Amino acid sequence: WLKTSWRRDFKTMGAMYNGNWRCELCKQTTPPVLGRIFWGARHHCRFCSRTVCDLCSTVPPKGKRACKACSSGWEAANVSRGQPREKFVFLVRHAQSTWNRNVDLVKTFRSLAVKDVSMQDVVTGVARLMAKEVWHRDHPISEDGLTQAVALCQKITAARDCMSLDGEADSWCSKSCTSTSRSSRSHDSRESQYYDRFLRHHEQIYCSPLLRALQTAHIVFPEDGRSSIKLLKDAREHFSNFLERDCVGTDVGCHIADRAAHKGHELPGLEKRVDASNCTQKWWSDEAESHADLEVRLRSLWRQLLVEDTEETCVLVTHSNLIKAMLMQFTETEAAITSPCSGDRQDQVSSSAWQVVSSDSDALRQLKIDRLQNCGVLGLRCVMDGYRCETLSDDEWVNVAASESSSSFTEVDFRHPEPQWWIRDALLMFDTALVK
Repeated sequence: WLKTSWRRDFKTMGAMYNGNWRCELCKQTTPPVLGRIFWGARHHCRFCSRTVCDLCSTVPPKGKRACKACSSGWEAANVSRGQPREKFVFLVRHAQSTWNRNVDLVKTFRSLAVKDVSMQDVVTGVARLMAKEVWHRDHPISEDGLTQAVALCQKITAARDCMSLDGEADSWCSKSCTSTSRSSRSHDSRESQYYDRFLRHHEQIYCSPLLRALQTAHIVFPEDGRSSIKLLKDAREHFSNFLERDCVGTDVGCHIADRAAHKGHELPGLEKRVDASNCTQKWWSDEAESHADLEVRLRSLWRQLLVEDTEETCVLVTHSNLIKAMLMQFTETEAAITSPCSGDRQDQVSSSAWQVVSSDSDALRQLKIDRLQNCGVLGLRCVMDGYRCETLSDDEWVNVAASESSSSFTEVDFRHPEPQWWIRDALLMFDTALVK
Protein backbone atom coordinates (compact mmCIF):
# COMPACT_ATOMS: atom_id res chain seq x y z
CA TRP A 1 0.00 0.00 0.00
CA LEU A 2 2.85 2.40 0.86
CA LYS A 3 4.58 1.62 -2.43
CA THR A 4 1.41 2.28 -4.42
CA SER A 5 0.73 5.47 -2.47
CA TRP A 6 4.28 6.73 -3.04
CA ARG A 7 3.99 6.15 -6.78
CA ARG A 8 0.66 7.95 -6.85
CA ASP A 9 2.08 10.93 -4.96
CA PHE A 10 5.10 11.01 -7.26
CA LYS A 11 2.88 11.15 -10.33
CA THR A 12 0.82 13.86 -8.68
CA MET A 13 3.96 15.87 -7.96
CA GLY A 14 5.01 15.54 -11.60
CA ALA A 15 1.59 16.62 -12.75
CA MET A 16 2.01 19.82 -10.74
CA TYR A 17 4.83 20.89 -13.02
CA ASN A 18 2.74 20.05 -16.06
CA GLY A 19 0.15 22.58 -14.96
CA ASN A 20 -2.47 20.07 -13.76
CA TRP A 21 -2.46 21.68 -10.31
CA ARG A 22 -3.06 25.13 -11.70
CA CYS A 23 -6.47 26.68 -12.21
CA GLU A 24 -6.81 27.18 -15.95
CA LEU A 25 -8.67 30.46 -15.44
CA CYS A 26 -6.81 32.35 -12.70
CA LYS A 27 -3.54 30.35 -13.09
CA GLN A 28 -3.12 29.92 -9.32
CA THR A 29 -1.71 26.66 -7.98
CA THR A 30 -4.29 24.37 -6.39
CA PRO A 31 -2.54 21.31 -4.92
CA PRO A 32 -4.71 18.67 -3.27
CA VAL A 33 -5.25 18.80 0.51
CA LEU A 34 -3.26 22.02 0.98
CA GLY A 35 -5.37 23.68 -1.64
CA ARG A 36 -8.43 23.13 0.50
CA ILE A 37 -6.81 25.21 3.24
CA PHE A 38 -4.99 27.99 1.42
CA TRP A 39 -6.13 28.43 -2.16
CA GLY A 40 -9.43 26.61 -2.34
CA ALA A 41 -10.17 23.10 -3.52
CA ARG A 42 -9.32 21.84 -6.99
CA HIS A 43 -12.25 20.90 -9.22
CA HIS A 44 -13.07 20.01 -12.79
CA CYS A 45 -15.72 21.75 -14.85
CA ARG A 46 -18.38 19.19 -15.79
CA PHE A 47 -18.87 20.84 -19.20
CA CYS A 48 -15.39 21.70 -20.50
CA SER A 49 -13.29 19.50 -18.13
CA ARG A 50 -10.96 22.36 -17.24
CA THR A 51 -9.16 22.36 -13.90
CA VAL A 52 -10.55 25.20 -11.78
CA CYS A 53 -10.43 26.39 -8.20
CA ASP A 54 -13.29 27.28 -5.86
CA LEU A 55 -13.19 30.96 -6.79
CA CYS A 56 -13.38 30.23 -10.53
CA SER A 57 -16.26 27.76 -10.43
CA THR A 58 -19.87 27.71 -9.33
CA VAL A 59 -22.42 25.07 -8.42
CA PRO A 60 -26.06 25.99 -9.10
CA PRO A 61 -28.73 24.82 -6.62
CA LYS A 62 -29.73 22.07 -9.01
CA GLY A 63 -26.96 21.30 -11.42
CA LYS A 64 -23.33 20.39 -11.97
CA ARG A 65 -20.23 22.38 -11.15
CA ALA A 66 -19.15 24.63 -13.99
CA CYS A 67 -16.30 27.06 -14.49
CA LYS A 68 -17.14 30.75 -14.72
CA ALA A 69 -16.59 30.76 -18.48
CA CYS A 70 -19.19 28.04 -19.11
CA SER A 71 -21.51 29.49 -16.48
CA SER A 72 -21.46 32.99 -17.99
CA GLY A 73 -21.96 31.55 -21.46
CA TRP A 74 -24.94 29.56 -20.24
CA GLU A 75 -26.45 32.71 -18.74
CA ALA A 76 -25.83 34.62 -21.97
CA ALA A 77 -27.59 31.90 -23.93
CA ASN A 78 -30.52 32.09 -21.55
CA VAL A 79 -30.72 35.85 -22.02
CA SER A 80 -30.69 35.44 -25.77
CA ARG A 81 -33.50 32.92 -25.49
CA GLY A 82 -35.65 35.34 -23.54
CA GLN A 83 -34.79 38.49 -25.49
CA PRO A 84 -33.45 37.54 -28.92
CA ARG A 85 -31.38 40.05 -30.82
CA GLU A 86 -33.01 41.16 -34.05
CA LYS A 87 -31.38 42.37 -37.24
CA PHE A 88 -32.74 43.32 -40.65
CA VAL A 89 -30.69 42.37 -43.72
CA PHE A 90 -31.80 43.91 -47.01
CA LEU A 91 -30.67 42.10 -50.17
CA VAL A 92 -30.69 44.13 -53.39
CA ARG A 93 -30.14 42.58 -56.79
CA HIS A 94 -28.06 44.63 -59.21
CA ALA A 95 -29.56 46.48 -62.19
CA GLN A 96 -29.65 44.90 -65.62
CA SER A 97 -26.17 44.33 -67.03
CA THR A 98 -25.22 44.18 -70.69
CA TRP A 99 -25.04 40.40 -70.37
CA ASN A 100 -28.51 40.25 -68.79
CA ARG A 101 -29.81 42.31 -71.70
CA ASN A 102 -28.57 39.79 -74.26
CA VAL A 103 -29.92 36.85 -72.30
CA ASP A 104 -33.31 38.55 -72.09
CA LEU A 105 -33.25 39.07 -75.85
CA VAL A 106 -32.72 35.36 -76.44
CA LYS A 107 -35.63 34.48 -74.14
CA THR A 108 -37.88 37.05 -75.77
CA PHE A 109 -37.22 35.96 -79.35
CA ARG A 110 -37.61 32.30 -78.50
CA SER A 111 -41.05 32.98 -77.04
CA LEU A 112 -42.33 34.97 -80.04
CA ALA A 113 -43.83 33.46 -83.16
CA VAL A 114 -42.20 35.31 -86.05
CA LYS A 115 -43.65 34.66 -89.50
CA ASP A 116 -41.36 33.86 -92.43
CA VAL A 117 -38.38 33.69 -90.08
CA SER A 118 -37.19 30.39 -88.71
CA MET A 119 -36.50 30.05 -85.02
CA GLN A 120 -32.99 28.93 -85.83
CA ASP A 121 -32.25 32.17 -87.68
CA VAL A 122 -33.60 34.24 -84.79
CA VAL A 123 -31.58 32.41 -82.17
CA THR A 124 -28.48 32.50 -84.34
CA GLY A 125 -28.77 36.25 -84.84
CA VAL A 126 -29.16 36.94 -81.14
CA ALA A 127 -26.39 34.49 -80.31
CA ARG A 128 -24.02 36.59 -82.40
CA LEU A 129 -24.74 39.54 -80.13
CA MET A 130 -23.97 37.44 -77.07
CA ALA A 131 -20.78 36.10 -78.64
CA LYS A 132 -19.36 39.61 -78.65
CA GLU A 133 -19.47 39.71 -74.86
CA VAL A 134 -19.27 36.08 -73.78
CA TRP A 135 -15.50 36.34 -73.33
CA HIS A 136 -15.66 39.80 -71.78
CA ARG A 137 -15.28 39.79 -68.03
CA ASP A 138 -17.21 41.77 -65.45
CA HIS A 139 -19.90 43.53 -67.51
CA PRO A 140 -21.28 46.99 -66.59
CA ILE A 141 -24.96 47.86 -66.30
CA SER A 142 -26.90 48.58 -69.49
CA GLU A 143 -28.94 51.67 -70.36
CA ASP A 144 -32.06 49.93 -69.07
CA GLY A 145 -30.11 49.01 -65.95
CA LEU A 146 -29.27 52.67 -65.37
CA THR A 147 -32.98 53.50 -65.68
CA GLN A 148 -33.88 50.74 -63.21
CA ALA A 149 -31.35 51.94 -60.64
CA VAL A 150 -32.51 55.55 -60.90
CA ALA A 151 -36.15 54.45 -60.53
CA LEU A 152 -35.39 52.50 -57.35
CA CYS A 153 -33.46 55.46 -55.95
CA GLN A 154 -36.46 57.69 -56.61
CA LYS A 155 -38.79 55.24 -54.85
CA ILE A 156 -36.56 55.19 -51.78
CA THR A 157 -36.27 58.99 -51.77
CA ALA A 158 -40.04 59.41 -52.10
CA ALA A 159 -40.65 56.95 -49.30
CA ARG A 160 -38.18 58.72 -47.01
CA ASP A 161 -39.69 62.14 -47.77
CA CYS A 162 -43.19 60.84 -47.14
CA MET A 163 -42.13 59.27 -43.87
CA SER A 164 -40.43 62.48 -42.72
CA LEU A 165 -43.69 64.37 -43.27
CA ASP A 166 -46.09 61.85 -41.75
CA GLY A 167 -43.72 60.27 -39.25
CA GLU A 168 -44.84 56.73 -40.07
CA ALA A 169 -43.38 54.26 -42.54
CA ASP A 170 -46.76 52.69 -43.33
CA SER A 171 -48.10 56.02 -44.60
CA TRP A 172 -45.97 55.72 -47.71
CA CYS A 173 -46.97 52.06 -48.06
CA SER A 174 -50.64 53.00 -48.21
CA LYS A 175 -50.09 55.87 -50.66
CA SER A 176 -48.00 53.78 -53.03
CA CYS A 177 -50.56 50.97 -53.38
CA THR A 178 -52.35 51.10 -56.69
CA SER A 179 -53.54 47.54 -57.27
CA THR A 180 -56.98 46.49 -56.09
CA SER A 181 -55.73 43.37 -54.37
CA ARG A 182 -53.18 45.31 -52.40
CA SER A 183 -55.47 48.20 -51.46
CA SER A 184 -58.04 45.76 -50.14
CA ARG A 185 -55.49 44.06 -47.94
CA SER A 186 -54.86 45.38 -44.45
CA HIS A 187 -51.36 46.68 -43.78
CA ASP A 188 -49.51 44.40 -41.44
CA SER A 189 -47.46 46.10 -38.77
CA ARG A 190 -44.51 43.97 -39.80
CA GLU A 191 -44.47 45.60 -43.22
CA SER A 192 -44.13 49.07 -41.73
CA GLN A 193 -41.40 47.70 -39.47
CA TYR A 194 -39.37 46.67 -42.52
CA TYR A 195 -39.73 50.06 -44.17
CA ASP A 196 -39.06 51.87 -40.91
CA ARG A 197 -35.77 50.03 -40.48
CA PHE A 198 -34.81 50.55 -44.11
CA LEU A 199 -35.71 54.24 -44.33
CA ARG A 200 -34.81 55.56 -40.88
CA HIS A 201 -31.41 53.95 -40.49
CA HIS A 202 -28.35 54.91 -42.50
CA GLU A 203 -27.32 51.30 -42.71
CA GLN A 204 -23.95 50.01 -43.79
CA ILE A 205 -23.88 49.24 -47.51
CA TYR A 206 -22.07 46.06 -48.48
CA CYS A 207 -21.55 45.21 -52.11
CA SER A 208 -20.19 42.60 -54.47
CA PRO A 209 -16.92 43.74 -56.09
CA LEU A 210 -18.33 42.97 -59.55
CA LEU A 211 -18.91 46.02 -61.73
CA ARG A 212 -22.69 45.80 -62.16
CA ALA A 213 -23.29 45.53 -58.41
CA LEU A 214 -21.00 48.43 -57.48
CA GLN A 215 -22.52 50.73 -60.10
CA THR A 216 -26.00 49.83 -58.84
CA ALA A 217 -25.07 50.52 -55.23
CA HIS A 218 -23.68 53.95 -56.07
CA ILE A 219 -26.78 55.00 -58.02
CA VAL A 220 -29.46 53.53 -55.73
CA PHE A 221 -27.83 54.70 -52.50
CA PRO A 222 -26.35 58.16 -53.11
CA GLU A 223 -23.91 59.63 -50.65
CA ASP A 224 -26.29 61.51 -48.36
CA GLY A 225 -25.06 60.75 -44.88
CA ARG A 226 -24.60 57.05 -45.53
CA SER A 227 -21.43 55.21 -44.75
CA SER A 228 -19.01 54.02 -47.40
CA ILE A 229 -19.73 51.18 -49.82
CA LYS A 230 -17.73 48.27 -48.48
CA LEU A 231 -16.81 45.60 -51.01
CA LEU A 232 -17.03 41.99 -49.84
CA LYS A 233 -15.31 39.38 -51.97
CA ASP A 234 -17.62 36.70 -50.57
CA ALA A 235 -20.62 38.55 -52.04
CA ARG A 236 -19.58 37.93 -55.65
CA GLU A 237 -21.77 35.88 -57.98
CA HIS A 238 -21.50 32.10 -58.12
CA PHE A 239 -19.19 31.12 -61.00
CA SER A 240 -20.72 27.76 -61.92
CA ASN A 241 -19.37 27.18 -65.46
CA PHE A 242 -16.65 28.54 -67.71
CA LEU A 243 -19.09 30.43 -69.97
CA GLU A 244 -20.16 32.74 -67.14
CA ARG A 245 -17.34 35.17 -67.77
CA ASP A 246 -19.32 38.00 -66.21
CA CYS A 247 -18.57 36.38 -62.83
CA VAL A 248 -14.82 36.79 -63.28
CA GLY A 249 -13.18 39.96 -62.01
CA THR A 250 -10.50 42.09 -63.63
CA ASP A 251 -9.17 44.51 -60.99
CA VAL A 252 -8.28 44.62 -57.32
CA GLY A 253 -8.22 47.31 -54.66
CA CYS A 254 -8.88 50.91 -55.67
CA HIS A 255 -8.80 49.98 -59.35
CA ILE A 256 -12.22 48.34 -58.95
CA ALA A 257 -13.84 51.68 -58.17
CA ASP A 258 -11.87 53.48 -60.89
CA ARG A 259 -13.16 51.07 -63.51
CA ALA A 260 -16.74 51.18 -62.19
CA ALA A 261 -16.79 54.98 -62.33
CA HIS A 262 -15.99 55.13 -66.05
CA LYS A 263 -17.04 51.79 -67.58
CA GLY A 264 -20.25 52.22 -69.57
CA HIS A 265 -21.46 55.24 -67.59
CA GLU A 266 -19.79 58.19 -65.95
CA LEU A 267 -20.46 57.97 -62.20
CA PRO A 268 -18.68 60.87 -60.49
CA GLY A 269 -17.84 60.53 -56.82
CA LEU A 270 -17.87 56.73 -56.79
CA GLU A 271 -14.13 56.33 -56.19
CA LYS A 272 -14.21 58.37 -52.97
CA ARG A 273 -16.85 56.29 -51.18
CA VAL A 274 -15.66 52.74 -51.90
CA ASP A 275 -13.88 50.68 -49.24
CA ALA A 276 -12.00 47.95 -51.13
CA SER A 277 -9.88 46.74 -48.21
CA ASN A 278 -11.45 43.28 -48.49
CA CYS A 279 -10.46 42.98 -52.17
CA THR A 280 -6.83 44.11 -52.26
CA GLN A 281 -5.76 40.75 -53.69
CA LYS A 282 -7.27 38.50 -56.34
CA TRP A 283 -10.80 37.81 -55.11
CA TRP A 284 -12.27 35.82 -58.00
CA SER A 285 -11.74 32.32 -59.32
CA ASP A 286 -10.68 31.52 -62.88
CA GLU A 287 -12.25 28.07 -62.60
CA ALA A 288 -15.81 27.04 -61.86
CA GLU A 289 -16.63 27.15 -58.16
CA SER A 290 -17.79 23.91 -56.54
CA HIS A 291 -20.82 23.81 -54.28
CA ALA A 292 -18.58 22.95 -51.32
CA ASP A 293 -16.49 26.07 -51.92
CA LEU A 294 -19.66 28.11 -52.30
CA GLU A 295 -21.00 26.90 -48.95
CA VAL A 296 -17.78 27.90 -47.20
CA ARG A 297 -17.96 31.33 -48.80
CA LEU A 298 -21.61 31.79 -47.85
CA ARG A 299 -20.94 30.92 -44.20
CA SER A 300 -18.24 33.57 -44.17
CA LEU A 301 -20.61 36.07 -45.82
CA TRP A 302 -23.41 35.43 -43.30
CA ARG A 303 -20.93 35.87 -40.47
CA GLN A 304 -19.80 39.23 -41.81
CA LEU A 305 -23.39 40.43 -42.15
CA LEU A 306 -24.78 39.12 -38.86
CA VAL A 307 -21.85 38.90 -36.44
CA GLU A 308 -19.07 41.24 -37.51
CA ASP A 309 -21.51 44.01 -38.44
CA THR A 310 -22.91 45.16 -35.09
CA GLU A 311 -25.58 47.53 -36.41
CA GLU A 312 -29.31 46.76 -36.42
CA THR A 313 -29.59 46.86 -40.21
CA CYS A 314 -27.38 46.39 -43.24
CA VAL A 315 -27.77 46.36 -47.02
CA LEU A 316 -26.08 43.95 -49.43
CA VAL A 317 -26.09 44.65 -53.17
CA THR A 318 -25.39 41.34 -54.85
CA HIS A 319 -26.57 38.85 -57.48
CA SER A 320 -29.62 36.67 -58.10
CA ASN A 321 -27.94 33.26 -57.93
CA LEU A 322 -26.07 34.20 -54.78
CA ILE A 323 -29.30 35.36 -53.12
CA LYS A 324 -30.89 32.02 -53.95
CA ALA A 325 -27.86 30.21 -52.57
CA MET A 326 -27.97 32.27 -49.36
CA LEU A 327 -31.57 31.21 -48.79
CA MET A 328 -30.99 27.58 -49.79
CA GLN A 329 -27.82 26.91 -47.85
CA PHE A 330 -29.38 26.05 -44.53
CA THR A 331 -32.76 24.66 -45.61
CA GLU A 332 -33.66 22.06 -48.15
CA THR A 333 -36.08 22.82 -50.94
CA GLU A 334 -38.76 20.21 -51.39
CA ALA A 335 -38.28 18.05 -54.46
CA ALA A 336 -41.83 18.67 -55.56
CA ILE A 337 -41.18 22.39 -55.92
CA THR A 338 -39.02 22.63 -59.00
CA SER A 339 -38.59 25.23 -61.67
CA PRO A 340 -38.93 23.73 -65.17
CA CYS A 341 -36.60 25.33 -67.68
CA SER A 342 -39.13 26.21 -70.33
CA GLY A 343 -37.61 28.18 -73.18
CA ASP A 344 -40.92 28.66 -75.02
CA ARG A 345 -42.34 31.34 -72.79
CA GLN A 346 -41.32 34.68 -71.48
CA ASP A 347 -40.29 35.38 -67.90
CA GLN A 348 -43.33 35.04 -65.71
CA VAL A 349 -44.01 36.76 -62.44
CA SER A 350 -44.36 34.06 -59.78
CA SER A 351 -44.88 36.08 -56.62
CA SER A 352 -46.59 39.36 -55.92
CA ALA A 353 -44.93 42.29 -54.22
CA TRP A 354 -45.63 43.63 -50.75
CA GLN A 355 -46.04 40.20 -49.27
CA VAL A 356 -44.77 39.31 -45.83
CA VAL A 357 -43.88 35.65 -45.97
CA SER A 358 -43.07 33.27 -43.14
CA SER A 359 -40.17 30.89 -43.40
CA ASP A 360 -42.34 27.95 -44.35
CA SER A 361 -44.59 29.63 -46.89
CA ASP A 362 -44.69 28.86 -50.57
CA ALA A 363 -43.48 32.38 -51.30
CA LEU A 364 -40.20 31.95 -49.41
CA ARG A 365 -39.65 28.54 -50.97
CA GLN A 366 -40.24 30.21 -54.31
CA LEU A 367 -37.45 32.66 -53.45
CA LYS A 368 -35.09 29.69 -53.49
CA ILE A 369 -36.20 28.77 -57.02
CA ASP A 370 -36.96 31.98 -58.88
CA ARG A 371 -34.89 35.15 -59.10
CA LEU A 372 -35.39 38.64 -57.84
CA GLN A 373 -36.02 41.05 -60.66
CA ASN A 374 -33.24 43.49 -61.48
CA CYS A 375 -33.09 46.17 -58.76
CA GLY A 376 -35.39 44.05 -56.62
CA VAL A 377 -35.24 44.39 -52.82
CA LEU A 378 -35.74 41.52 -50.38
CA GLY A 379 -35.84 42.24 -46.66
CA LEU A 380 -34.97 39.51 -44.16
CA ARG A 381 -35.69 39.72 -40.45
CA CYS A 382 -33.06 37.67 -38.66
CA VAL A 383 -33.20 36.82 -34.96
CA MET A 384 -30.42 35.44 -32.78
CA ASP A 385 -31.54 32.71 -30.43
CA GLY A 386 -29.62 29.88 -28.80
CA TYR A 387 -32.37 27.35 -28.36
CA ARG A 388 -33.71 26.40 -31.77
CA CYS A 389 -33.43 23.12 -33.59
CA GLU A 390 -31.16 22.85 -36.60
CA THR A 391 -33.99 22.39 -39.11
CA LEU A 392 -37.29 24.05 -39.92
CA SER A 393 -39.22 23.85 -36.66
CA ASP A 394 -42.90 24.07 -35.86
CA ASP A 395 -42.78 27.83 -35.42
CA GLU A 396 -41.18 28.17 -38.86
CA TRP A 397 -37.70 29.42 -38.03
CA VAL A 398 -34.89 28.88 -40.51
CA ASN A 399 -31.33 28.46 -39.29
CA VAL A 400 -28.86 30.63 -41.22
CA ALA A 401 -25.77 29.91 -39.12
CA ALA A 402 -25.46 26.12 -38.87
CA SER A 403 -23.39 24.40 -41.53
CA GLU A 404 -25.41 21.19 -41.55
CA SER A 405 -29.04 20.32 -41.08
CA SER A 406 -30.32 17.79 -38.59
CA SER A 407 -33.68 16.08 -38.45
CA SER A 408 -33.73 15.91 -34.66
CA PHE A 409 -33.57 18.55 -31.97
CA THR A 410 -30.05 19.46 -30.92
CA GLU A 411 -29.59 20.92 -27.45
CA VAL A 412 -27.21 23.76 -26.86
CA ASP A 413 -23.70 22.61 -26.02
CA PHE A 414 -22.82 24.58 -22.90
CA ARG A 415 -19.15 24.30 -23.74
CA HIS A 416 -19.90 26.51 -26.75
CA PRO A 417 -23.14 28.26 -25.81
CA GLU A 418 -23.12 30.57 -28.82
CA PRO A 419 -26.63 31.53 -29.95
CA GLN A 420 -27.61 30.93 -33.55
CA TRP A 421 -29.12 33.22 -36.17
CA TRP A 422 -32.44 32.41 -37.80
CA ILE A 423 -34.51 33.97 -40.60
CA ARG A 424 -37.87 34.75 -39.05
CA ASP A 425 -39.69 36.23 -42.05
CA ALA A 426 -39.11 38.14 -45.28
CA LEU A 427 -40.65 40.92 -47.34
CA LEU A 428 -40.49 41.76 -51.03
CA MET A 429 -40.16 45.54 -50.96
CA PHE A 430 -40.70 48.46 -53.35
CA ASP A 431 -42.96 46.48 -55.73
CA THR A 432 -40.36 43.77 -56.20
CA ALA A 433 -41.43 40.65 -58.09
CA LEU A 434 -39.85 37.28 -58.78
CA VAL A 435 -39.10 36.10 -62.32
CA LYS A 436 -38.18 32.76 -63.83
